[in-house]
Amino acid sequence: MSSAFEQETEIMVPCIVGFYSRKGYNIHLQEEGQLTECLYEAGNSPFESTTIVPMDRGLTLATMRKYCEQTGREIAEEQGLEWLGCSEEDEGE
Repeated sequence: MSSAFEQETEIMVPCIVGFYSRKGYNIHLQEEGQLTECLYEAGNSPFESTTIVPMDRGLTLATMRKYCEQTGREIAEEQGLEWLGCSEEDEGE
């Protein structure tokens, strides 16, 4: 997965970034411009955060973005790292 943050920034210190789609979202540690570890993953189910359901029954893209942003900020704060933000990910259908 190529990060928009890798391409757009020259940040070399560890930081936190996120990616979201209608299928869910994930939060990553980025070090020296590379994604090095997935810290959190969530699906799109309105009832169970680890489950991915068909998109017509899942949470909206706007909700996935909101949750990605919120969770990413919380993880960055817990880790004492900068939150760079999140970007929409190709759903790969």
